[in-house]
Amino acid sequence: PDSWTPEQARMLVESFIHWAEETPRENFQLAIVHVETNQLLGSCGVRKKGYSEGQAAFGIGIDAHWWRRGIAKEAARTILEFGFHKLDLQEIHSETVSANEGAVKLVEGLGFIREESRPTESWMAERGWTAVNWVLTRDVWKPRR
Repeated sequence: PDSWTPEQARMLVESFIHWAEETPRENFQLAIVHVETNQLLGSCGVRKKGYSEGQAAFGIGIDAHWWRRGIAKEAARTILEFGFHKLDLQEIHSETVSANEGAVKLVEGLGFIREESRPTESWMAERGWTAVNWVLTRDVWKPRR
């Protein structure tokens, strides 16, 4: 969402806590908070659940007020490094909406390679948007560190 209500933030953090308590842990979705105010800015994570061994999904969401400040790139680099080197992942996948230029720029800047576009939900398709799948491999990530 463009801004978080206290209830939305609470529910989001509760989901992260639940995932952290699972054994074995498969999802690592972390809150992004402002260092000085502790304000919730968004979340970023890698989620292995539902993926083959050595693979995971990457996702990030930042409150619109904090866009274009480098926060998404810093958080993404941190969680991708964690995924490749602590979780020993070989591939990390992501999905963007074709019209989300900021998300496309972020994943391209991180080294993700565009795999395919596919139709998406009807309300998005009516606008001419597609879902774009991306992949980042450990081999591509290593030289970019």
